[in-house]
Amino acid sequence: MDNPFESSDVVEVVGIRPIYLNKFVERRLYGIEPSFRSGEGRGSRRWFSLDDVLGIALVWWLFESGLRTEVIKRVLREVSKSSKDDANLTAKSLMKSGAECLVITRDLRQAGNKQQRTPQVAQGADFLDAQEQLSEIGDESIYVLPVRSLFADLLARLKNQVKTFSTRR
Repeated sequence: MDNPFESSDVVEVVGIRPIYLNKFVERRLYGIEPSFRSGEGRGSRRWFSLDDVLGIALVWWLFESGLRTEVIKRVLREVSKSSKDDANLTAKSLMKSGAECLVITRDLRQAGNKQQRTPQVAQGADFLDAQEQLSEIGDESIYVLPVRSLFADLLARLKNQVKTFSTRR
């Protein structure tokens, strides 16, 4: 695996707290798992590929935006057009599409109806499309995540991390 990243590298570059990275990996949430482990059980080292890091970052940004686990899973499936919760596939899909932002529209629950599901739509878009959706807002909430700039910033930090990693050897 070219330029693998340890858990500590992922924590530093993505900004995710170690406890959340561990939780995502141990529970296999969002399809997140290391590409390689140096052994089994506690104390074994986890190695993540670039795709793994991009997927972890995407989920972390969604989580930090205030979205809950089930909503994040649905966003991953909708954007990647997959039946699986796969953060890596979704991150690749967003990057390949060239989308400037990820727009998530959620209907709010109506008062007195606890059983009502909260459908949402997630799609990659450019900023003009997102702005148009915001101008037509009704009784829903809209999340706009600037994925292109977030991924570009992350890739720049990863590039610096690889240089640092190479000089440590």
